[in-house]
Amino acid sequence: MAKLDITYQKLIDLGFKRFDYDDPFFFAEHGYQPFALTFKLAKAYQIEIDSDRDKAILYRASKRPYSENYESYMQLNNLEEIRFTLAVFGHLDKAHQLDMSPVDSQNYGKEVDNG
Repeated sequence: MAKLDITYQKLIDLGFKRFDYDDPFFFAEHGYQPFALTFKLAKAYQIEIDSDRDKAILYRASKRPYSENYESYMQLNNLEEIRFTLAVFGHLDKAHQLDMSPVDSQNYGKEVDNG
């Protein structure tokens, strides 16, 4: 599967949090520890992107405690699907930032002095 066209730094700038896995078998085979980047969309929904950045998965918690009972709900295969999901859950600013170039994204929200 092709990688998502987004950098690690861009995901961190959007508010994704890193979660490191401790998997000695994976490390022995691949030479690095796997991790996931997660973004909480709402009380019972989150997006997770694996360390290979080849897909994103929308998770839904079906029962309490929500932080422990997430189930895979839908696979998001490209940036357009991630952007749409962010917008549907009310994160319009984050969805908009995915549209921006790296320079525009760095200046997002900063005041402009027109002299």
